[in-house]
Amino acid sequence: MRHVAIGRRRQRGWAGIVMLLLALVVVGVVVRSMVKQMGLADDSPGVAVTRDAAAAPRSDTTQGAAPASQGSATDRARAVQEQVLRQGARADEQLKAGDR
Repeated sequence: MRHVAIGRRRQRGWAGIVMLLLALVVVGVVVRSMVKQMGLADDSPGVAVTRDAAAAPRSDTTQGAAPASQGSATDRARAVQEQVLRQGARADEQLKAGDR
């Protein structure tokens, strides 16, 4: 009887580790699906955006307009960044022209 109790005590530790790993897998799957749902990750793996393609101006955006909602979240964020940089440069030029 004593050997059975020792064996069960050792098994409890392994069972706890297995349960923690299972919980970690479940949390990982839930987080992955939420990230995909929010549009922060693409479904197609291995898609790389070159720096030249990211820096190229988009033809469907106009001056002062918000970027189109098409494309991945990364493309939309880059378009917003480009727009903010253009507006900042324009404001900087206006300030410098006003100081003269």
